[in-house]
Amino acid sequence: DIGPATREVIHKMLSSKPHPEQSYRSCLGLLNLSKTYGESRLEQACQDGLMLTKTNYTFINNLLKNNREGQLNKGKASTPNLVHSNVRGPNCYH
Repeated sequence: DIGPATREVIHKMLSSKPHPEQSYRSCLGLLNLSKTYGESRLEQACQDGLMLTKTNYTFINNLLKNNREGQLNKGKASTPNLVHSNVRGPNCYH
């Protein structure tokens, strides 16, 4: 069973080519990733791909292979605003 993000990635993969048949192997490869990495990890990787508009097999596979799925939200929340004596404020820019 696939989740909504995985379903959306497959839909985008099929509609990205002039003939949907050209995307069949990529879609099957994407579905087979759930056997290797699990459905929940595939779903998270597909959510990340949709957020970055990178809906292709290679990107999703690399996220899973490098254990990078789900880290997009973590990185944005932990980035603090820089407050430093060398950082100029908005008054210096016109």
